[in-house]
Amino acid sequence: RKSIAEMKPNAFDSFFCILKAPGEIGAQKVATTVFARASFTTSLAATQLVKVISQNEYDLRKKTGKFVIEPSSYAYHDNNLELVVEFSDSPPLVVSNKKYFVSFTIKNIGAGFIDKIEKNNIKITSPGLINCPDIQGMFISGTQFPKFACEISLPGDITFLSDRTISIDIAYNYEVRNSIDVEIKR
Repeated sequence: RKSIAEMKPNAFDSFFCILKAPGEIGAQKVATTVFARASFTTSLAATQLVKVISQNEYDLRKKTGKFVIEPSSYAYHDNNLELVVEFSDSPPLVVSNKKYFVSFTIKNIGAGFIDKIEKNNIKITSPGLINCPDIQGMFISGTQFPKFACEISLPGDITFLSDRTISIDIAYNYEVRNSIDVEIKR
């Protein structure tokens, strides 16, 4: 068993193993399977831009034909996880009495295993913009974790078009497994 304290992104490390035959090899050769497993802790970080527009600016841009609708869904990923960020309405979000929400879906897109994301390992920050529920530990079902949503609280001080951000950081433990057939000759 080998443990590595820290590895940089795209780095690699090599090690070797000694295989011992379980006893006398009666035939000229014997085939066996060697299993390998690697576990690591990493994180997926994303910063989502949120465009917010005042009602007056929205009305003006609609009249002049200069109102541009942004996509309502965005995806971020590393080699293991994918984070899908979806807005209840396409941005820019108009400052009004309407309630807006943003939802988050986390999927396992890698070749390994993740069974849960621990409590406090999902950090969503956006001062004064969103209100999220207290996220408890989440367990995966198939390849996807339960979707969760946060309410967006639009600031009242928007006079034109403004950009705000939502930062998401997901720390998680991941495990990959592989095997190879080895032929032992006498």
